[in-house]
Amino acid sequence: MSILDEKAKELSLFLEIIRKAPIEELLNRTTLEKLILKLGVGDYPNRQGYPFDYTLGVNLKCLQNEKQLAPLLIYLFDKGITSYLEIGVGQGGTLILISEYLNRFNALKTIAAVDFLEKPWLLALYNVLRRVKFQQTTTDNLRLSDNYDLIMVDADHSYEFVMRDFEKVKNHGRYILFHDIADDSQPGVRQAWLEIKQGYRYMEFVDQYPGMTQSYMGLGLIEV
Repeated sequence: MSILDEKAKELSLFLEIIRKAPIEELLNRTTLEKLILKLGVGDYPNRQGYPFDYTLGVNLKCLQNEKQLAPLLIYLFDKGITSYLEIGVGQGGTLILISEYLNRFNALKTIAAVDFLEKPWLLALYNVLRRVKFQQTTTDNLRLSDNYDLIMVDADHSYEFVMRDFEKVKNHGRYILFHDIADDSQPGVRQAWLEIKQGYRYMEFVDQYPGMTQSYMGLGLIEV
């Protein structure tokens, strides 16, 4: 067995946390938040008070706030999502977590990812378990020929690029998800989101931890 296969097997066993969780726990916000923390949220500089959990041998290191991600997932569970594209994949943890959750309710036929960096190690492991169509390219050079039920935009956070990415994907997705819409350190995303959401039915998931002095992250979803 190759190292890749060996580590992929470890990842598969780790993902049983979500693959074998009772459906009622996946649909309950409190228990789903705890499950997300077990799978692992990643480090983020200067984020005081953020509850990291490094006790597990494997950590998806999702750059997400479970108080935002859990209600988003619960909202999406019955939307018939069978294809998912993530633009700006980072280490791959968010893609894996969202894919595994959605697959519990509707078998995902297509999982795709785009990033200008090489495929991350974690995503390479996941590709052994589930095929992930990965493109190493910038969104400027991205050519979309397929449509997706859900597309997440989380690449360059400048206003110009968020708007450009949206224009590129808006005709290829039923739901489009944006990350960092409420983050005080990402004014470009915030401004783009304020403009984009005006023309669509939208949902915002922006709950913060008590006692935080700034607003962090935030997820915005539009139905196209």
